[in-house]
Amino acid sequence: MYGQLLLKALSDKYNAEISDAMVRLNMCLGTPQTAPDGTRVIEQMDALVTQAMHAEHKLLALQRYTSQSEPAPAPPAPTPTTTPNTKKAE
Repeated sequence: MYGQLLLKALSDKYNAEISDAMVRLNMCLGTPQTAPDGTRVIEQMDALVTQAMHAEHKLLALQRYTSQSEPAPAPPAPTPTTTPNTKKAE
C-alpha cells in the first residue's frame, strides 16, 4: 500500500513537471506582456520542451518498470552452432 502511494506521488511529480513546462510554453506563445525577453524566446522554449520531454520519459519508464509484478524474463542464451563432421571424399 505504502509503495503504491510513493509510486503515485512520483507519477504526479512527473505529470506536474510536464504541465508546468506546457503552461510556460503557452505563455511564451501568448501576448507580448507575458512573453519572455524576445532575444531568448527560442532558447527558453527549447528548454521547456526539454523539461517536458525528460519528465515524460521518466513517467513512461516508471509505468513500464512498475507495471510488471515480476521482472521480465531474460532473453535465451544463444546456442552454439555445431558444424557436422564431414569428411572429404577421397
